[in-house]
Amino acid sequence: MTGGRPDLPAEAKNQATTRDEALAHLESLKGKRLKNLEQNIEATISSRQAKKMVSGIALGKSKDNGFSEEEHYLAAANVDEIFLTATLREWQADKKETGGIEAIGRFEGAIKINGHVALAKLTLKNTVQHGHKIYTLELTEIKKAAQGNGHVPASGNSSTSNGY
Repeated sequence: MTGGRPDLPAEAKNQATTRDEALAHLESLKGKRLKNLEQNIEATISSRQAKKMVSGIALGKSKDNGFSEEEHYLAAANVDEIFLTATLREWQADKKETGGIEAIGRFEGAIKINGHVALAKLTLKNTVQHGHKIYTLELTEIKKAAQGNGHVPASGNSSTSNGY
């Protein structure tokens, strides 16, 4: 952890660099509550979200942003560390109007990968099940961030396929 400061990148504690290694770690997070310091919320990961984070589509987005397979899987395997210090970019209504989803949250966090800082974009689904709020997490892509003093700049105007 980085001392709870959302402006500093997370340390890659899990060194998974293959799909199977990343998925195994993500599966180990099932049922655990992952905390976000900035918003003081907790999120969980299901098997479905774990598989989405290591899917060909998610990997393709990271590769389109200049990252290797290994770097993508490393970020996915450290989603708990990334989410801990991630910054909320926006909450929005569920455009697909999927039943049971109250809102979609867009978060951005940072992680040190191979000596540089990478930004990870996370999608959070705020769902209602049996009267309790359950948050799910999905890693959507990673982008290279400016290097320097270790602080993470806001992503500013950068546009992605997800529109944030």
